Amino acid sequence: MTLYGARMERGRRRRFRRRLAGFATVLLLGLSLGTIYATGFATTGGETGTTGNASPINDAPGDKLDTSGLNGLITNPTPDLTWNWSGRNGSVNSAVMYEANLTGEPGGNNYFVGVYLTNSPVGFSDLQLQVRIAAEGGDNACTISDLTDTATSNYRVFVMDTNDAQVTFSGMGGATTGLPGSERYCIGVVDYTGAGKDPAGTFIRRISSSTDFPPGIYPTFVAALNRMP
Repeated sequence: MTLYGARMERGRRRRFRRRLAGFATVLLLGLSLGTIYATGFATTGGETGTTGNASPINDAPGDKLDTSGLNGLITNPTPDLTWNWSGRNGSVNSAVMYEANLTGEPGGNNYFVGVYLTNSPVGFSDLQLQVRIAAEGGDNACTISDLTDTATSNYRVFVMDTNDAQVTFSGMGGATTGLPGSERYCIGVVDYTGAGKDPAGTFIRRISSSTDFPPGIYPTFVAALNRMP
C-alpha cells in the first residue's frame, strides 16, 4: 500500500470512530429522555360501559324550586331617571330609585343592597351620580324628602367608567356591618346645589353640545338585595 493510501485508510477509520461516538451519544440521550417521559407522565383513556334509557320524570313543573326569601322586597318606585341638559352639562331630577322593604324581616338580621350598571352609556365625557341611602321616615313609603337631609356618610359616588361599575350600601352612617332588618330603606338621587357639576358628587357632561337629544345611550341599572353572610 502506498503512503498516500495508508493515510486515506487512517482518515476513514478516524471518521468512522467519530460517527460511532456521535451515534452512541444520541442513543444515550434518547434513552435518557425516554426514561424521563416514561416516569413523568401517565395517560388514561376511556371506553363505553353500560348504557340504558333515562328514567321517566314524573315531577310537576316547578317542584322543589325554592323562591328567594327576599323576593319582592326591593322595588323601583321610579323606573326611569329624567335627564336635563344645558349645553354639554347635564343633571337628573330627584328620584327614589329603589326601596328596600325589610319591615317584615328580623331586626337581628343584616342585609346589603348593591346597585349595578347594566349597560355601557354612550355620548358622555363624564358620568357619575351621587347616590344616597336613608331610613324611611315612618309614612310607609319612600319619598324624596327622606333623602334630602341624608348624612354625607350615607352618600356613594357611582362612577360609570366601566360596564361593571357598582355601588354597595352595607350599613348606615359609614358602618359596613349591614342594614338591620325591620326597617325600610330608600336609595336614590337628589337634585342638590351644583346641578350635576360637582366633581366629588354628581357630575354629568356629554361629548357634544349639539341640540340632538338624547346625547347617546343613557345608563341603566339593577339593584339586588342580599343578606349579609
